[in-house]
Parts: sequence; structure tokens; C-alpha cells
Amino acid sequence: RANHWSNMEAMIEYVETVLDPNLASAREKLGHPASAKSISLLDSWSVHRGPFLEWLKENRPNILLVFVPAGCTSVFQPAD
Repeated sequence: RANHWSNMEAMIEYVETVLDPNLASAREKLGHPASAKSISLLDSWSVHRGPFLEWLKENRPNILLVFVPAGCTSVFQPAD
């Protein structure tokens, strides 16, 4: 990647290479079924709320997104 800006392609790659494996591992560790719901916390940046949100609903219906209110990222995502 030429930069670190998030876009649709980067978000799908994130889901497939980071989120999916980590959620699968957590479900297995906790003994939860593959159909268990999961929550992902993201900031309110437009890329997260646009077509990606629709893609996620269609392709990963068990992942629920919770958005950090604008101006509060440093509170809810201290590693950001």
C-alpha cells in the first residue's frame, strides 16, 4: 500500500485477515458456535459507515459494528 488510509479494499482485507481469524479463535476458546454474534468497535470515519457497512451486513451478518462517537476515539480506542 502506498499509504495507510483506510478504503473499501483495506477494510475487506482487515476483516478477512485480522478480524475473521481473531473472532474464530475467540469463539473456539470460549466454546461458542460459529454462528455466535461478535461486536467490532470502529471510529465514525466515512469509510466505515458507507459501502463497507453494507458489505459487512451482507457478508458477515454475525459481526455487529459499534461506532465510537466523533471526537471520542481517544477515549474508546486508546491505542489509536
